[in-house]
Amino acid sequence: MLSAFWTPQAAIIVFLLVIVAVVISNLITLNRMRLKRYPLPKHLHRVSVMVPARNEEQNIASCVQSLLNQDYHDFELLVLDDHSTDRTWQILQKLARENKKLRIIKGKPLPSDWLGKHWACHQMVEEASGELFLFTDADTKHHPLALRDAVAALISEDTDLLTALPKGEVGSWGAKLIVPLMPSGLLALLPLSIAYRVRWPALSATIGCFMLFRREALKKVGGFESVRTNPVDDIDLGRRMKAQGLR
Repeated sequence: MLSAFWTPQAAIIVFLLVIVAVVISNLITLNRMRLKRYPLPKHLHRVSVMVPARNEEQNIASCVQSLLNQDYHDFELLVLDDHSTDRTWQILQKLARENKKLRIIKGKPLPSDWLGKHWACHQMVEEASGELFLFTDADTKHHPLALRDAVAALISEDTDLLTALPKGEVGSWGAKLIVPLMPSGLLALLPLSIAYRVRWPALSATIGCFMLFRREALKKVGGFESVRTNPVDDIDLGRRMKAQGLR
């Protein structure tokens, strides 16, 4: 009787119902955890914002300007030029002359056992002075309250790593079809309410274009050196955090 009921069609229906339940639960969880919902703490830590850049002349000025415009009292912005062959470095030099919060760094030669972006981030960590580290990408733009709200959320949740889903701006129809796949996959397959409560590393997802770490937590998992050859360093770092009992 049971085998007669458990047809392939029934299995598909059950699978889809589970996905729907996960999506609804995640939408409720994400709405509750929007960055702007968290109260501003009395003490805001010093933040080092770090951006690796390689051949980003089309994006770097708007990215840097959006970060320099943050409504946050104590932060520095480090941008490392990773051997760009376009005008990225010249643009950064001009921006640095206009704002003392911006520190620009010329990347060192890439070691044979490192991936480029990871090596760039590792170099910036060695120069950073903040208690918190925010890593973001050169093709992003940030709301003026993004940094303040992210730090408020990290402190309120007493967490060691905060990551965020960005809003994607795309032009072509192909990009409009492909770019939403990652957040859609997360919403459908990762039950956030469970992931936040268990230490199983597989139940985690880190978005590389917005990662806010406590300095000591990143050090505890070995920093970018621990993932220096892993193409998905963001996912790996998040899983290492959970494996170490960090939040």
